[in-house]
Amino acid sequence: MENTKKRWEKRVDVFRFIYSLILKNEYNEDEVLQEANSKYDFDEEHLETIKYFLTHREQIIKEINNFLIPHRTWNDIKEVDKAILLSAISEFRVTKMDKKIIIDQAIVNAKNYSSENMYKFINSILDKVLN
Repeated sequence: MENTKKRWEKRVDVFRFIYSLILKNEYNEDEVLQEANSKYDFDEEHLETIKYFLTHREQIIKEINNFLIPHRTWNDIKEVDKAILLSAISEFRVTKMDKKIIIDQAIVNAKNYSSENMYKFINSILDKVLN
């Protein structure tokens, strides 16, 4: 049980870390990884998720844009929701973990950190992108 809790806590830390990068607009891989190593106890899998995010951020955003309704753009999405989407997609692609687990955890993050009912939007986008 403790391993699961630690794994969940680290996932939340990855999401929070990516959120802080978005807020700071900081994407220099060397600086980001140095900060990640000095402030967090990330294992290799979580560091790989962050690296994937840094390397593929623009590509992931384009994929998400494909599923936004015509009158909504990436810029309309709040930063916290961007971080939830980007961290979930990055983790899915790095770990090859079951899509349902990734989406369920993103929904929990959305319910805890985002505005009411935003979890429905997160669920919808992730369901489409992770196919």
